[in-house]
Amino acid sequence: MAVEDPVDALLANFLSWLPLFAALPDARYDERYGVASWTSSVQLPFFNGLVGAPARNEAIDELLERFPDGTPILWVVTPPSDITAALEDRGFTVESMPGMTVDLAALSPGELPAGVDIRAVDDDPELLELTTEIAFTTNGFPPTAVPPILDAIGRVRDRLEFTTFLASVDGVPAAASALVVTDHVAGIFNVGTLPEFRRRGLGGLVSLAALEAGKKRGCTMGALQASQQALGVYRAIGFEECCRFAFAVRG
Repeated sequence: MAVEDPVDALLANFLSWLPLFAALPDARYDERYGVASWTSSVQLPFFNGLVGAPARNEAIDELLERFPDGTPILWVVTPPSDITAALEDRGFTVESMPGMTVDLAALSPGELPAGVDIRAVDDDPELLELTTEIAFTTNGFPPTAVPPILDAIGRVRDRLEFTTFLASVDGVPAAASALVVTDHVAGIFNVGTLPEFRRRGLGGLVSLAALEAGKKRGCTMGALQASQQALGVYRAIGFEECCRFAFAVRG
């Protein structure tokens, strides 16, 4: 039996988010030139964006025409494509992030310090909202982004194996992560720690909790895209880089 390329598996996990974008408020979703794109009534990047890359740079302008002037846009360029220079020429700020994977069989569960508790919160609407707010506001979004994203997640729950985790310190909510399961891959997303609880290893612990949950569901590989700030944390867990994504923002 052929072994699946880890990059292909990671990419399939990442692309499982696409139904979520199509479920955003007033979403208009389209796929052309190998690129998925969407607009919504929420005027923030992520809520308006594109994933993929056209074979010809000439198609970039046509793809961008659907976004009204001034609309904030996130364009995620997936591996192995590279249209960074073309996007920078069009006013995008581009950040390269490594795609990373880990063999879950070699994963060691994180030992929780005294006073730290981590649990899934999807069955508690109030905690789910609070955890999602931690995840999004610590990654640069305003609190107003939380209701539309919760609504979208709720409407695609049957298509997206999505679980949200909350880390608390002495009963106080402190950090968040999300697990997205596709086939044998446990994808980690939306990791964030409130400023007053940083430098305690909570980001790594809440990520490990999500990976362990994926392992119990039969996943054999963990996957994520790491920011520069979190790179050391994930390397310490055992993640290794296998590809590069470009996250480009304009507006």
